[in-house]
Amino acid sequence: MYNKKRFDEAIQNFSEAIMAIDFKGSEEVMKTKFVLGFKERQRICNEIQVPCLLSMAAALKEKKEYTKALKVCDQAINSNEYYYKSYFRRGAIFQAMGEYEKAL
Repeated sequence: MYNKKRFDEAIQNFSEAIMAIDFKGSEEVMKTKFVLGFKERQRICNEIQVPCLLSMAAALKEKKEYTKALKVCDQAINSNEYYYKSYFRRGAIFQAMGEYEKAL
């Protein structure tokens, strides 16, 4: 949807993907042997959740919803402070806002 410039639909799809990753799970799931360990949760965060957040931020940027886009970037950074693309995306949003000092 993003490539088709259907940003509202892209944001909705990314949002649904992020919400589908429920690390806590229900009480019943937590009792099973299929509960993910820390390393597996971190891998999913790095490979799925954070990229979805950053793609959502890009779509929000295209809609010029900069404040929301920055909040989404901050959420990505809070999820994994070592994922450098989060900082790059946040800098691009600040640049689009004309906040060049913050973009650095």
